[in-house]
Amino acid sequence: MPPATTSTPATAARGRGRPRDEAIDERIRAATLDLLAEQGYAATTMTAVARRAGVGTAALYRRWPSRAELVEHAIFPGFPELVLAPTGDLRGDIQRYVDAYCELFATPAARAAMPGLISGYQSDPAIPRRIGDSIAGSRVRDAFRALLERDGADPGVDPDDALDVLIGAVMQHCFVRPFFGRAAGNGYVTDAVVRAVRSVRD
Repeated sequence: MPPATTSTPATAARGRGRPRDEAIDERIRAATLDLLAEQGYAATTMTAVARRAGVGTAALYRRWPSRAELVEHAIFPGFPELVLAPTGDLRGDIQRYVDAYCELFATPAARAAMPGLISGYQSDPAIPRRIGDSIAGSRVRDAFRALLERDGADPGVDPDDALDVLIGAVMQHCFVRPFFGRAAGNGYVTDAVVRAVRSVRD
């Protein structure tokens, strides 16, 4: 993941020329989400999105240099709701994170996009990973670290490891568990994370 201060071609271009038309941005995002949900990642090409949004393909490429970046922007626009002030209730605060991640990964667009994005990351490690910045970037990690400190987690727990485990458990819950016919609410993920952060075993 590039440092926060590194500019990509997309961000550099956004700083020059005419201001971005937010209405066009939203039409493009809506078209991307609709195509992902209806036809899947393979069919959600830049040309197909432009046609659905009623804009030229040049408008897409000026904003997002690749399909992966367009899709990441559409399904991972950022998680300000995850930057929560800790309440002192460890289980309740962690449950908020679990619920928010589950809500994101359960959307039809995210379900359709994730396999294609992961495949793209493996074939081209230079692709910017908005997913990492949006759902597990420094802002989210700093808030989660503050939560563990405020809510009385074991000081020996690495907050970054704990958040990674939480996200991994949510992804397993959303993408893998349903295939085994083991329906369950989000609470068991929360319970597992709480047990992990309350006690460190050698």
